[in-house]
Amino acid sequence: KLFETRPDIAEKYSKRYKYIMIDEYQDTNRIQYLIIKALSKGHRNLCVVGDEDQSIYSWRGADIANILEFEKDFPEAKVVKLEQNYRSSQVIVSASTELIKNNEIRKDKTLFTQNDPGSLIQVCEENTEYDEARMIVKNIESLSQSGEYAYKDFAIFYRTNAQSRVLEEQLRLRSIPYRIVGGLKFYERMEIKDVIAYLKLIINPGDDVALKRVINVPARGIGKTTIEKIENYANATGIRMVEACARCIEEKVFHKGAQTKVGGFLDLLVKLRTRAEDLTLVELYTEILAETGYVAKLKNEGTQETESRIDNLEEFNNAITQFCDERGEEGTLQNFLEEMALVQDVDRMSDEEDSVTLMTLHISKGLEFPVVFVAGMEQGLFPTARAIDNSDPNGLEEERRLCYVGMTRAQEHLFLSYARQRKQWGSSQFNPPSQFLQEIPEDYVEFKTSVRRPKFMDNAGIQSGANWNSNQEPTFDAMPSYEDYSDLFDESSASQFKKGQRVRHPSYGVGAIYRVDGNGEDARVSVLFDDKTLKKFVVKYARLERL
Repeated sequence: KLFETRPDIAEKYSKRYKYIMIDEYQDTNRIQYLIIKALSKGHRNLCVVGDEDQSIYSWRGADIANILEFEKDFPEAKVVKLEQNYRSSQVIVSASTELIKNNEIRKDKTLFTQNDPGSLIQVCEENTEYDEARMIVKNIESLSQSGEYAYKDFAIFYRTNAQSRVLEEQLRLRSIPYRIVGGLKFYERMEIKDVIAYLKLIINPGDDVALKRVINVPARGIGKTTIEKIENYANATGIRMVEACARCIEEKVFHKGAQTKVGGFLDLLVKLRTRAEDLTLVELYTEILAETGYVAKLKNEGTQETESRIDNLEEFNNAITQFCDERGEEGTLQNFLEEMALVQDVDRMSDEEDSVTLMTLHISKGLEFPVVFVAGMEQGLFPTARAIDNSDPNGLEEERRLCYVGMTRAQEHLFLSYARQRKQWGSSQFNPPSQFLQEIPEDYVEFKTSVRRPKFMDNAGIQSGANWNSNQEPTFDAMPSYEDYSDLFDESSASQFKKGQRVRHPSYGVGAIYRVDGNGEDARVSVLFDDKTLKKFVVKYARLERL
């Protein structure tokens, strides 16, 4: 605005900055473009470097038109194409180039490299997100044990922050150190800690730390001064803060408005505690989100950050559902909080320098790793459902650019994986593989699947997911009922577990089978863990690994 209204000032700064050089030009927004134009108006000494194929920040305001229309705005510009890739193998460079050619909004260029051809890209089909995470971790173990790679040479990318939970769980299970770049570990995220605080208050209203955390979350007008008065009263009288809240209302320690709001919070806690007696743990979690208005408030804000937080709350629902499924009658609130305490204790351990790196694809730009895994390559997840449904093709093209960025972070080995079924709000969803996988020529790919196909598919001649990159639409069959899919659960049948057998659980660690009860769908096993903890699991859902 200053440069527009005061040309004399614009000229002064243009003379002061005689040469202007800009990196990552594809990430500039409209206002930055106007400032650049004003500064270079007199001398035209402008040099920009950028790659429109790596423009992935439109949601931050980046305008790809700035780089695409540079020659139109500055017709005297000389264009130098930097087409040699020094990072990745020939296979990775060629495959990612073929992928990005499907975008129309781009400049014509062809990347090449003088690096070795390298290994084929591994496209891995797994049955569930847990199987996918196990596959990734086993490959990390295998490659690191060969002595060729350290943990710091591995990176795992994903489209949404919420996907990290299952990956973190499997890394913890195998005692592999990891760090999350650009974010927090799953159970350290604000919204997860908030909901856990509500769960703690339901089982123990005297938890002052939990009460202080959520007394005004989501915001209900209980200010810092009011909370301090409650805390001071509790300290002075030697009582818990929840009791102090009631006493402060009775004794009119604060004004009427604050009394009403604090009273409303106490009523909410009583209601949740009462409801908890009749609800399952999953239902109780849903009730907390509804009664507190937590998700509704996030939806009203409607930002990229709040969408990510809602995704995390959805993934937490999946964690609770999985816990209840595998623990059966022992899937209580008390047991769940005990397990969360174990997980959080591990999460607080300091990150080691030699650690596997986890991050979203957006954060990966500009980085490089010898071995890269991209998880969740499913239609509706990556590309997102919004990008697929949107009539504006720019959304899908930006998702493809994001895939291109992720692939080209890999130097030597690249793994692209997807799950046939993935939980959303506790229910299994079945999505076909990402269309981006179909856009990678077969010559650059080795396809692997660990999905065990039911006998009825073989008898009917139904194809598996191995035709993911054919020119035709994916021929994934409509999923039948689980009676027909029982073969998939063969590994988890009770016959696989014998008394005395050593097993490992994601949260409780290593132990031995103490007892096996029942068979088929109702089979249960009791495990005596090395710390002398005895836990019972429903075999069908238990994530027990035989050692």
